[in-house]
Amino acid sequence: MEDSAGACNTVIRLSLVRFFWLAGTLTTVSLAAHSQHPWEAHTDRVTGLEIRSPRVFRPLGITSFDGPVILRLIRPSSTERSGGWRRESEIWLVDWGTRSDSPNAVAEDFDRLFPVQLAGWRVVSREEVGGNVEIELARAGARGWAWLGRVGDRRIAVIGLSDAESFEVDRAVFVRAAASSRIRKQKGAPEESLRRAYAARSDWLDVERRLQLCLRAPPGWSVVESPRFLVIHPEGAPSWIEESPLRLEAVRSALERRFPPRVAIRSVGVVRVCNDRVDYFAHGGVPDAAGVWNRRTEELVLFLDPQAVVSGDRRFLTLQHEAVHQYFAAALGDKRPASWFDEGVADTFAAARFDDEDRVVFEKNSQRLPRLEIVLRRLGPLPLRELLNASHGEYLRGGAATYATGWSFVYFLMTSPEVSAHEEWARLLDRYYRFFEQSESEALDPSSRREAALQAALGSIDIEALESAWRSFLDRLMG
Repeated sequence: MEDSAGACNTVIRLSLVRFFWLAGTLTTVSLAAHSQHPWEAHTDRVTGLEIRSPRVFRPLGITSFDGPVILRLIRPSSTERSGGWRRESEIWLVDWGTRSDSPNAVAEDFDRLFPVQLAGWRVVSREEVGGNVEIELARAGARGWAWLGRVGDRRIAVIGLSDAESFEVDRAVFVRAAASSRIRKQKGAPEESLRRAYAARSDWLDVERRLQLCLRAPPGWSVVESPRFLVIHPEGAPSWIEESPLRLEAVRSALERRFPPRVAIRSVGVVRVCNDRVDYFAHGGVPDAAGVWNRRTEELVLFLDPQAVVSGDRRFLTLQHEAVHQYFAAALGDKRPASWFDEGVADTFAAARFDDEDRVVFEKNSQRLPRLEIVLRRLGPLPLRELLNASHGEYLRGGAATYATGWSFVYFLMTSPEVSAHEEWARLLDRYYRFFEQSESEALDPSSRREAALQAALGSIDIEALESAWRSFLDRLMG
């Protein structure tokens, strides 16, 4: 399958479990809280920096948001909270390289973590110990400890974060992890090998970000790629994940044809597929959803429930839905459209399939349609003005009613012959999207921008006539 953007069909696999990680010798701990758990080494393949932790800590993938954090380890709790899986404890390894312009460089580097990676934390105490620095941290319900120093010629920090009730025990773990830090002699040059591989693919976007994500993926994870996408997934994931970059390329090309970006997108689209709830929530997943576009890390995060049986094109529903949010974020930046447009377009493209000539065919959304039927039977159709003027919060609170109704309206605009026969109706979505690209939208606050975009999109349209046609379409859809 070759899309109109000319993206090649090549998909490559990188086996990270064998290629990027070194195993460490296991030791036994005498600490009370971890006496049953051996310790193991975690090595960064780029720098050779290594720390040890109890085996109950598991490595997480490094994202672009993590900055100088090169290793993240978490110990999940056995209980859940409403906001996701509870993380009792985390250990970070931070590397600032070898360059030093100031005798206080390590402490100054650490302070730069607070606006981003350590937002919400505060320093309780700071003490110099043997030429290194130890810092106590705190925030509501949690405490932390950090060690700042040098390993070889590198400036590093080991940071431990814990629930307040676990901190006294965990602090000993953090101290021991910091004491274990060392530089391990590297074998081979994986970064150079990867650079040579990417050099042969000059049309592939964002090589530096690809390198970071590949080299610092956790053990047991693999990568499958295409010119505009990189999909990180655990070994043993369903075979259709291998096909996902090509499906994503087709969706991106269709979106660019319908809603062209003002400036060419040069960032790679990152998809992280998780097969357990710990990884999913740790990477920004939300309860009661199989996927999410994480705007902070700029990753599309999916959860593969091993107990769910999903076949056919339904496998791609969540992937394609979130890929629309990913595209609008890349094309529009912080200028977020109203939910009826953002979610409605996403739900419409979620059910899209592509024929042998890569033409898009919009089918009924098998998740939204049954819910729409219930909504129409119990509540009747949501008034169109109410749908179009709903805030993001109102849209979320409406749940199935607003999501299903929003999908049906966009699906009506994109597939109904009656819409095609009315030029103003057929251009409604295009006019709405293009308003966000115009320079005059820059000066508006988000609410005013969405309101102005809606006015520009509706223009002289008779909204009552449009709503009447949409309701007739719903009657046929339910019939």
